[in-house]
Amino acid sequence: MKRKNSFYQPMKQSPTLVLTQAELNKIKQQVRKETVDELSKFDVEVMLTCFAMVLRRKYKWGYKRIFRALSGVDELFGLVLDGELSDVEMRQQLEDECGIKIRCDGGENGD
Repeated sequence: MKRKNSFYQPMKQSPTLVLTQAELNKIKQQVRKETVDELSKFDVEVMLTCFAMVLRRKYKWGYKRIFRALSGVDELFGLVLDGELSDVEMRQQLEDECGIKIRCDGGENGD
């Protein structure tokens, strides 16, 4: 006689979940917030510090010029975080305007 496994439950078909655009936007905003929260504050500070140090040591920039450059970086980063500009669009604009291509190891889009 076969013993019936009491833990076995037949799979039921999953119901379809339909989201409104507002609900989808809310989920996207939450995911974006969680992603930003996971961004390492240390890494961002180190990158900005390196950028400022190169401007100071290599190009002899002073406080005002470095501050304006860092403020510009902060403004662009805010546009990306707010979804007004994508990182892909920004990289493409940089390449189109001056021929500089930014990418990390792993692929064309930083994958």
